[in-house]
Amino acid sequence: MHARVLSFVVVATLALIACGKKASDVPPPEVTGLAAVPSSAEIVIAVDIEKLAASPIVARAAEQLLMRDALLAQSWAHVRDECKIDVPKQIKRLTIALGPSPNPSKPGTGPVLMIATGALTETDLTTCIRSLVGKGGG
Repeated sequence: MHARVLSFVVVATLALIACGKKASDVPPPEVTGLAAVPSSAEIVIAVDIEKLAASPIVARAAEQLLMRDALLAQSWAHVRDECKIDVPKQIKRLTIALGPSPNPSKPGTGPVLMIATGALTETDLTTCIRSLVGKGGG
């Protein structure tokens, strides 16, 4: 009889503890960076924008690239002027993932996913993309 009462007390205590457990108000963590890349990705490129922007070699290469390609320089000027995005300050990391190509004889033609981590708001990015698409660029 004593064992039965003890069992009842233990079960009742566990039931009260379980009922009194509150749901967590903490939202689940954001999925970003490599965690956001699907397992089907065949190629993943991750870039630390801050480190690249601080490199004199990369700055010189970008400068030379824009000097040699007038169309690219014009497109970049549009992004810089219309979008008001300061890439080194607003984007910390960039991850690009390429999915499987539907045609094996044409590699690199599968789906592409780009994940930017930093201080770029969704509304600013949407406005930027609209300005690029609306003018036939991008």
